[in-house]
Amino acid sequence: HSVLSEIPPAHYPEIAANNLLRGVVIAENKKAEEQAEMQEAGYTPALYRQWIGSLLYATVMTRPDIAHAIQLLTRDIVAPTLAHFKATRRVFQYLKATRDRGLKYALPAEPPSTSLPLVVHAYVDSDFAGDHRSSRSTTGAVISVNQHIVHWISKQQPYVTTSSCAAEFVAMSVTELDVCFFVELLKSIGFNPGVPTLSNDNEAAVHIVTLSLIHISEPTRQRQP
Repeated sequence: HSVLSEIPPAHYPEIAANNLLRGVVIAENKKAEEQAEMQEAGYTPALYRQWIGSLLYATVMTRPDIAHAIQLLTRDIVAPTLAHFKATRRVFQYLKATRDRGLKYALPAEPPSTSLPLVVHAYVDSDFAGDHRSSRSTTGAVISVNQHIVHWISKQQPYVTTSSCAAEFVAMSVTELDVCFFVELLKSIGFNPGVPTLSNDNEAAVHIVTLSLIHISEPTRQRQP
């Protein structure tokens, strides 16, 4: 990309610390100065959408490490501010410094057996009310098969939750659907996915999920002879 040839490298995206991207309103007396600076630099909404489109391609294909930064930047795709352009350039700087990184899928020494169960595991987390404008939380998750990452998401939750436990529970529910998809996909091509597992660091949310599974399975156990 032409942007990469004009900027120095950087070793981290530096997006999460930018409060403007989390919904802090820009001061009125700064808007005129910002508009003038954006016009001088040639920053337009069309250019911003072009940059984000390039970064989305990298995110979807091989760079899960920028997924959270990009989902923050896409929240204001229609009317980006100067801070959005600077943050996007920072992501390009990070990609320039880490252009040799990516996902690697190595072939095993022997062909995998379709009878042995594959290990499907998901790691899921959530913040709480991270968007200051909407008070909605963000889900982040990674799914691996035999320790190889096959799916990753960083997505704002569709509604407001009233506690960190509820936000984590929503994140786990969404990730569970993705895990079920990959389990059925593996079955459809002749593999044994085994019993999938899911990890989350919120003890209250994990406790709720565990109790739900117990109550769901209890009638089934009672009906067994």
